[in-house]
Amino acid sequence: FTAGFLTTYDPDTGIDNCALKRGWIYDKRIVRFYPYNVSHNWLNIRKNRDSGQPTRLAYWLGHHPATCIAGQSRLGYPMSHFASMGGVLGEALRVVPSETLGDDFLVPADAEVVVEGIVRSYDLYPEGPFGEYGGYIGPQVPNPQFEVTAITHRKDAYWHDILVGHPDNQVMGGFAMEAAVYETVKQRIPSLVNVYIPLSGTCRFHVYLQLDNPWRGDAREAIMSALTVDFRLKHAFVFDMDIDIFDEREVLFAIATRSQWDKDVMIFPNVKNSIIDPSATWDTGAKGGIDCTKAPGEDFSELNTVDMEILQSVNVSDYVSPEQYAKMPIERM
Repeated sequence: FTAGFLTTYDPDTGIDNCALKRGWIYDKRIVRFYPYNVSHNWLNIRKNRDSGQPTRLAYWLGHHPATCIAGQSRLGYPMSHFASMGGVLGEALRVVPSETLGDDFLVPADAEVVVEGIVRSYDLYPEGPFGEYGGYIGPQVPNPQFEVTAITHRKDAYWHDILVGHPDNQVMGGFAMEAAVYETVKQRIPSLVNVYIPLSGTCRFHVYLQLDNPWRGDAREAIMSALTVDFRLKHAFVFDMDIDIFDEREVLFAIATRSQWDKDVMIFPNVKNSIIDPSATWDTGAKGGIDCTKAPGEDFSELNTVDMEILQSVNVSDYVSPEQYAKMPIERM
């Protein structure tokens, strides 16, 4: 499973939780899976383990894109992802009782495939390695396994997959994280206008923040706030409104010309990190940010710009014919 949403229920409240979790189809009826030790799925599983109860769970995959985006939202615990999916869809998510896990274990009715199962013991088994979103091979990890109890699917169902090693497939997870960062930072920094989590940062590790007329200290507060939203966020960069944060060329230009790293870089060592990051030490590492904004209230050099009306009025063919242009040496072109 590379695009399967692992679903469990909080045994105390009966509230559902869904999240993308890698799963290894070990044999016909056994799946080893990686719940990750800071996930809400793991909290549900741990509650069952500590009370000596098995864990009912299901993988579902393939659905409306809005459902899959909402399924990656990082909610409070416990909060329903099924409700979140309905919010993004604009209508209630259709759910049905599972085939083998009880009528109180609901699964999305319109999923392409649903694989139901039970964790009967909490022994750990080798799981992985796996091609992860960070662009590297994720390590083999001791993980639990479940016994498959039922498989249901739509007629002519497709198996939704995320192509390993192709970073553009990670963009779906970035949308929910952008929204979470915006909501958190905006509460503290009203000057926040835009948030972008770029593909170049694996759609998880980097976040760009754009502020409009920030007050002194806003950029640094924004960095600190953003990095606490998700343990996978590693670096935050803050920019002014005249920098297009959706254009990597302008982003790098601002880093190059609007930051002095003896005063504009913030580093937070020994904090929670993703083990998917090969540069981290298991699950801890360093986070940081760079203030790439002009100092509020201080003079700053103006950008070299050309009026767009003038630029668009220039037609090269008025000065050089296509024939002449074709004959020009390459080094002069």
